[in-house]
Amino acid sequence: MPAISINSTAMLTAVKLLMPLVPNNPVVPILENLRLLAVGTTLQLAASNLEADLATETELSDATADFDICLPAKLLLTTLQNLPSQAITLHLDSDTYAVTLRAGKGRYRLPGENPVDWPKPSDTTAPVQVQIPGATLSYALRQAVPFVIANDISRPSMMAVLLDLRASELRTVATDGHRMSWTVVPEELAQANETGQFLLPAAPARLLAALTEKAGPLTVHLGEWLRVEGPGWQLRCRLLDERYPEYENVIPQSCPSSLVLDKQELMGCIRRVLAYAAEKTQQVGMRLSETSSLRIWSESIEVGTEATEEVAAEYRGEEMVMGFNGKFLLESLQLLPEGPVRFELSTPNRAALLLPAVPVPEQPRLNMMIMPVILNGVPALAA
Repeated sequence: MPAISINSTAMLTAVKLLMPLVPNNPVVPILENLRLLAVGTTLQLAASNLEADLATETELSDATADFDICLPAKLLLTTLQNLPSQAITLHLDSDTYAVTLRAGKGRYRLPGENPVDWPKPSDTTAPVQVQIPGATLSYALRQAVPFVIANDISRPSMMAVLLDLRASELRTVATDGHRMSWTVVPEELAQANETGQFLLPAAPARLLAALTEKAGPLTVHLGEWLRVEGPGWQLRCRLLDERYPEYENVIPQSCPSSLVLDKQELMGCIRRVLAYAAEKTQQVGMRLSETSSLRIWSESIEVGTEATEEVAAEYRGEEMVMGFNGKFLLESLQLLPEGPVRFELSTPNRAALLLPAVPVPEQPRLNMMIMPVILNGVPALAA
């Protein structure tokens, strides 16, 4: 009977890494499992949802023979989470595919499945390669993922992050139609052998951002699939074959007015005022004038609530009144580094750019755009 021994904490770490790719109600039942493949003293664990797969490796304490089985992911995770750190042994019954896990005085029987039904890797020919530090890739993806549309099958391209490879830079772009984020990674940090555009679905993009946060230099392979190998793991993901909107056409080319103020002060003000806004619209108004403060307000005519605050700010430009969705604005501000932020504005009915007022050295350049909303009016307290 093949058996392997491993520390429970090491195995738990590997299983946790894979869980984001385990689907809840898969079309193919075997995808509810993780595949465990032991060769020599190396254990490879893998998860797949057909559109993406992730594999990770960890060292075994001992192994009596090669070992290949698919085990229920959630049951395995729950078992490991409730065990103290200790040596565990997995015994495989090759006839029934059941696995007996022994830990201390405990004995746990898990039903397994024949790995012959596990999805076979597809051809991952990838003519385009990008050399990039892991932390840089992680940062660029993290700034894009919150702006991806969560679920709109009528616009599949906007349910993904655009990797826009140019001659001198890499851009990660995402938009939900109300906001847009594009992070510019300069050539000295991202070197590609070709230009092109690739659409990375949101879930794998989020997972890749987490995997690469503490990784060193990486090579990202791009074609019909994305493939990245990191320290002890490999991620493959099918890229979307869709056309991304011409996002540059909506970026304002001229913004004569600018507003600079502290990020945390602005966010605190918006949170307090937003509690008084209409629940459906989440509208927050701003009165901009060349004074030392910015007036912010919200109201709900149906409920009869209204709030107004002022926050220290530096504004240059024509006096105007603008409205934004307060929830969207808060989510956008959260992504900016601490310190002062800058709005670049043109007119009340055109998109506003939102940027760090002071660029962070040796970090990709983050840009955001947010569309204004039409205000119902200016309440008396805010006039």
